[in-house]
Amino acid sequence: MSRHSALIVGGLLCLLTAARLAIKYVEPQPATVSINMTHLDPHLPVEVKLVEVKDVAVLPSSIRNSFDGGMANPGADFREGDVVFDQGLPHRRLVVAGSSSNLRLVHYEQGGRVHNFIIIIFEIHDGKASPRFVTTTKHLASLSAIKRAVDTGGLGANELGRIFW
Repeated sequence: MSRHSALIVGGLLCLLTAARLAIKYVEPQPATVSINMTHLDPHLPVEVKLVEVKDVAVLPSSIRNSFDGGMANPGADFREGDVVFDQGLPHRRLVVAGSSSNLRLVHYEQGGRVHNFIIIIFEIHDGKASPRFVTTTKHLASLSAIKRAVDTGGLGANELGRIFW
């Protein structure tokens, strides 16, 4: 390669690098979904705008502490079955959560003899989390999927007080 060609290639590489650096990385925004909660329970608000949460640490401590044995983030290891190989693993794993000003929807899977998917809605008041709705369901990968299930009657009745969550 001639000296002239090497200078051209080097200059092009510098331009490409500068162009890549000039393009700003935009952090993806979490999904936002409005769900009519009265389809689940008439005592819940009509329309709740939920912002997607996929990190257990973002949930209020009053919610995190209500899950004895902890909860893993999506995709992380947890105790899927009833045979325990690692005592340090949590019993539950978050699928997706939704956050509004005073409500938190938490959809998670629970390991054990019977593997369950559960949705629980907490009301937050003065830093305290009070469960208002809980039901078993199938795996719903996003808030949009949960909204579709709510809108079509695809979630079960409120089982608060009847199931261990």
